[in-house]
Amino acid sequence: MNARPYLVRLFAMAIDGWFAEKPDIDRLVKVFDPKETEQSVYEVENGEEEWLVAAAHVLTTKKRPDATSVLRLREDNLRRFGITVDRRQLGTTGVSWVDYRHRNLLATPEQLRELVKYMVERCSRGQDWVRRIEKPYIERSLRRFCGEPHSRCPPHVKQIARWALKEADSRNLDLDEIRQEFLTIEFPDEIIQPRAYLMGRGDQQSDWYAAVEVLRQEYTAHYLPTITDRFNLH
Repeated sequence: MNARPYLVRLFAMAIDGWFAEKPDIDRLVKVFDPKETEQSVYEVENGEEEWLVAAAHVLTTKKRPDATSVLRLREDNLRRFGITVDRRQLGTTGVSWVDYRHRNLLATPEQLRELVKYMVERCSRGQDWVRRIEKPYIERSLRRFCGEPHSRCPPHVKQIARWALKEADSRNLDLDEIRQEFLTIEFPDEIIQPRAYLMGRGDQQSDWYAAVEVLRQEYTAHYLPTITDRFNLH
């Protein structure tokens, strides 16, 4: 893949079938859920971010980490089959930059099947559009999150990661504490800048801080109901 941003679809199955002489398209298309009209993906810029996104996804599953496969998707290839990208829905990992890179593919089962056939044919020619990330690298990336400042990776997210790594006996989450953690959460400049521009108050510093507060409110409103249901924090 080149340096420009691209999308990744995470899936559990091994990747050898993508290089088979006679690929089983019916099996490979199951990296998506053809019954759904939206397919969850993340936008990344490089292999390092693939590791981190794959690890962050573990935080949403209530499972221990395991090897994960990545399907790399370019938007020009998606447009070839009429598949569009919806950027409106945030992720729910608790890692802000990952959640603001969440996207949904809008596609029919027929479009997904044609996309997979196209990608399999290109993989058979040597394109590196699939990748396997083994369990130790997922675990290493989870530990990276645990080492981040609380403003970038809140304490409750670190607790979930430590539980997944078997380094904590339980998750012990408290909804009020999570709400407080989100009052100081930080976002990358790439997320803040467009919002600050839309503030239009004429004072760049004031616009920047106002954008951060809007983002915190938006993110909290999106994330809290999900984490509440996921871990029964009612």
